[in-house]
Amino acid sequence: MKTNCLALLAATLLLAACDTPPKSPEQRAEEQCRLFRGYLSTQEPYRVQEACTRQMGEAACRECLNR
Repeated sequence: MKTNCLALLAATLLLAACDTPPKSPEQRAEEQCRLFRGYLSTQEPYRVQEACTRQMGEAACRECLNR
């Protein structure tokens, strides 16, 4: 079920990107970071870390999740 939640997260991010005007790379990174930090309270941390690393890259993800 948790894998389904991450798939739903990815689908939600893609749909949200289609409905909004273009954002700067910094705005997109901050928005993704907020989402991943929020998922830490509902998902297993290693799964959030894996998804975050795939989306943002290892260094950016580590910085994001350690705030």
